[in-house]
Amino acid sequence: MNTVLYVSMDVHSTRYCLATFALGDREVCFELKSEPDYELVLQYMGTVRRQIAPTLGELEFLCGYEAGCLGDTLYHQLTAKGINCVIVASTTILEPRGKRRVKTDRRDAALIARSLAFGTYHAVHVPTDEDKSVKEFIRMRDDHQKQLKQTEQELLAFCLRHGHRFTGTRGYWTN
Repeated sequence: MNTVLYVSMDVHSTRYCLATFALGDREVCFELKSEPDYELVLQYMGTVRRQIAPTLGELEFLCGYEAGCLGDTLYHQLTAKGINCVIVASTTILEPRGKRRVKTDRRDAALIARSLAFGTYHAVHVPTDEDKSVKEFIRMRDDHQKQLKQTEQELLAFCLRHGHRFTGTRGYWTN
């Protein structure tokens, strides 16, 4: 049976803070702060594999990071390399009870790792290429509708300035 290691990433535009947690452990077993590069995440996982595999046997990784401003780029980079990855909804991350929470990258990474291990998270939907295409199409259509409305208003104002008034009973832009 494979042992699952839960690798969490507290990601920012300037740095990543990584933490690894295994079920049965009380504490995070490995931590690292690195530059924001997915290849460094892969190297980290390789190092963890080399250090832990002799004692635990075959390893599987489940990676996760909190949804935020970086979007889904890291997710796509890791899944393209065959790594199981999820984007965690920030509202579902396991919080310690009764204590005032002090936010640090290290603690946030540890909380995400525990949430992954205990299954107390909800994964965010990662849009497919088709979803992104539809989103871009809708944005483009909305932009064109705004531009059309503005052009119609400018044309009506031009006609009004030159003494031409619409006297019909139907709308301005119908036959």
